[in-house]
Amino acid sequence: QPCYLFVAVDERAIEVYKKSGTPCWLEEFLDTGLTIATDDPGMQQIEKRFMVFVREAPKGTISLGPSAAIVETSMYFAFAAVAE
Repeated sequence: QPCYLFVAVDERAIEVYKKSGTPCWLEEFLDTGLTIATDDPGMQQIEKRFMVFVREAPKGTISLGPSAAIVETSMYFAFAAVAE
């Protein structure tokens, strides 16, 4: 069913994207202005977070692409909420 699809991206990857281009699949998402911290020790040590992006997705299969970051970053993660 239709949903709001959220993607949380390591903020270090966003820094890379600003310099070398955002992956085309991520360009469909809007920045929510929200961030998420995780219990990943590596992320906590350097005080980095995940930036949250959202887009509306129609009913059907959803495919996301690679992170495309060229530095050491955590992979993104995704979650969804039903669109009413």
